[in-house]
Amino acid sequence: MDPSSRLESENRQLRRAVSELSVLNELAAAIGGERDPDQIMRRMVSRAVSTVHCEQGVVTLIDDTEVNASETLVRSVSNSHEYGALRPDDNILGWMLIHRQPLVVNSPGEDPRFRGTNFDDRIKSLCCVPLLLHGRTIGILTLYNKHADGGFDEHDTRLLSILASQSAQVLENARLYKEEQDLTELRQQMEVARNIQIGLLPATSPTFPGFDVAGLSRPALRVGGDFYNSVVANDSVYIWVGDVSGKGLPASLTMANAQAVLHSHAEAGRTIEECASIANSYLCAHTPRSTFVTLAMARILPDGDLRICNAGHCKPILLRADGTVEQILESDLVLGAIRNRVYTSVANQLEPGDSVVLYSDGVPEAMNADRELLGDDAPIETARMNHSLSAQEIVDSLTELVDRHAGDAEQADDITVLVAKRLAN
Repeated sequence: MDPSSRLESENRQLRRAVSELSVLNELAAAIGGERDPDQIMRRMVSRAVSTVHCEQGVVTLIDDTEVNASETLVRSVSNSHEYGALRPDDNILGWMLIHRQPLVVNSPGEDPRFRGTNFDDRIKSLCCVPLLLHGRTIGILTLYNKHADGGFDEHDTRLLSILASQSAQVLENARLYKEEQDLTELRQQMEVARNIQIGLLPATSPTFPGFDVAGLSRPALRVGGDFYNSVVANDSVYIWVGDVSGKGLPASLTMANAQAVLHSHAEAGRTIEECASIANSYLCAHTPRSTFVTLAMARILPDGDLRICNAGHCKPILLRADGTVEQILESDLVLGAIRNRVYTSVANQLEPGDSVVLYSDGVPEAMNADRELLGDDAPIETARMNHSLSAQEIVDSLTELVDRHAGDAEQADDITVLVAKRLAN
């Protein structure tokens, strides 16, 4: 090469380097302080399209937590094509995920690497570069249809690779920031929901002559699906413990509905069979088919006459004054399964010194660090040993039993206990 040609070549390379540096500096200034991932992608695509002079581009974010990443795409398109936006073929995405290096296809349909791929007829050329972060592909930048003859070249892939590398960390930081903001907002919403749920649980035990009533509900998450209540109405005391399928916010919303329905009809003095049947019809009409509620509900008269309706819940326990224990074995279908079902109850009698104990499955199913369940026998034995104590002390003995068994293990399910004791004469 003669000196003048060499000088011209060096000048072209220098101009290109200056131009590339200017583009990268402009991109850094444009996205450096940006916190919105969509804005970062749009600006990245816009700079890339204008710099390499092509028709359009797209950023495809890859969610590597999903089995099929192509089903979890987030796209940002800068589009000048009159026929609408193009998107990467799954074969192209697969190739990029495997090879994690720039890809240029200037003759779609003729490239031996993609035999059998049905390229969109609008695609004349394409260039893909990976967005790599700590050796992990977090996205792919794809540009389409370079205006110049000959398609994309190695200079394009080099510039786009630098641009993608520069953008990847900023994009990841913005994504993490957005996740943090979303999590903060969700926590605030959960705190509001928790306060609402607490307001739906009884703040104090009811006063019913001749009886001592106490209860406790402790959610596993910030909001839970367990609920309980005690209502004095129609010369009776109504008590119940329920458990909504699932956990978290969805369960708490269903819990609020079930609690409201049961409370209103108990206050109206309906029978427990009517309360359960009405709640069942309501849940069938207003909740998803996959949602159901278990319920143990009792109504006690001043003379100790006891009626218990069990809709698929843990078996209620009767603690007798002499220390013997009985379980109410009869059980019906859970609430929310079959509409217009009529629920029934079983009759029993609470003598002075007797107690009825209701609890949710968070008690027998409490797990320790070795994932061993507490089981059904330990709560029954604990209740029996403490049968002579007050209602609150029986509640405390059962929750303390759960805590001792669980140790340092995280609480896996909501825990609810409710005790009604007929006082000795």
